[in-house]
Amino acid sequence: MRKALKITLGYSLLIATLSTPLTATAQYRGAYPGNQEEKQVDKATKPVPKIFSSQVASVTEAQKLDILYQNLYVSLWNYAATDLLYQKKLSNLIKPERFKLTRYAQEFDGDMNNAMNNLNTNYKKLMSDIEDAQAQYQSIRDGIRSADYSTLDPLWEEKMNEFKDQSKEYFSYQNNYLQTYRKLIEFIIEEGGGYYYKPNEGRFYFYKTGTMRYYANMVDRLAQLNYKQKMFLSKYAPVNADLDDIK
Repeated sequence: MRKALKITLGYSLLIATLSTPLTATAQYRGAYPGNQEEKQVDKATKPVPKIFSSQVASVTEAQKLDILYQNLYVSLWNYAATDLLYQKKLSNLIKPERFKLTRYAQEFDGDMNNAMNNLNTNYKKLMSDIEDAQAQYQSIRDGIRSADYSTLDPLWEEKMNEFKDQSKEYFSYQNNYLQTYRKLIEFIIEEGGGYYYKPNEGRFYFYKTGTMRYYANMVDRLAQLNYKQKMFLSKYAPVNADLDDIK
C-alpha cells in the first residue's frame, strides 16, 4: 500500500509542530541594518522610498515609517529565499536519472514535509512581523504632529493592506507549487515502476500511453509556477535586493 503525501495550508490555522526551516544561503538584511553609525554608506545604494515622509511635515519621524514598511518586504524576500531552496531540493528528486529504479513515497516525504513546514513557519513569522509593524507604527506616530494624522493614518492603512494582499499572493504561489508537486509524486507512486530509464538519452519513459504527456504537463506547470513566483518577487523586491538571489 502506498503511503499518501498530505499537504495542507490554511491562512487561519497553521501546523502546530513545525520543523526548523532551511536557512537561506544569503539573506537580504534591509536598507538600514544594524547600527548605522558603524556602517559605511555605499554611494551606489538606493534610498528607501519616501512613501510616508514625502506626505507629511514631520519628515524625520516619518522616515522611520519608510524603513519600517520597507523591512516588511525584506522579511518576505528572506522567507521566500528559503522556499525557493526547497523547490530546488524537490526538483532534484525528479531528475531523470533518479528513475533508474522504482520510486517510493519515502524518498519524497522528508523534503515535502519540510517544505510545507517551512512555508507555514514563514507565513506565521510574517504575520507576526505585520503585527510588530503595526505596534511600532503607533509608537512612531506619537512623535508625529497631530496635524499629519489625517494624511498619515489612511496612507498607512492603505499601504499595509497592499502588503497583506501581496504577501497572500506570494504564499498562494508557494502553496500551489507544493500542491502540484504532491499530485505529481502521487502519480509517480501510483505508476509503481511503470517507467524505464535510457542512459544514452539521459531521459526516462513511461510504459503506458499518455502517461508521459501527463507527467510532462505537470512538470511544465511546476516550472510556470516557479517562474511566476520569481517574477512576483522581482516586482516587489525590497530596495537594493540582489535579484540574482532568486535565479
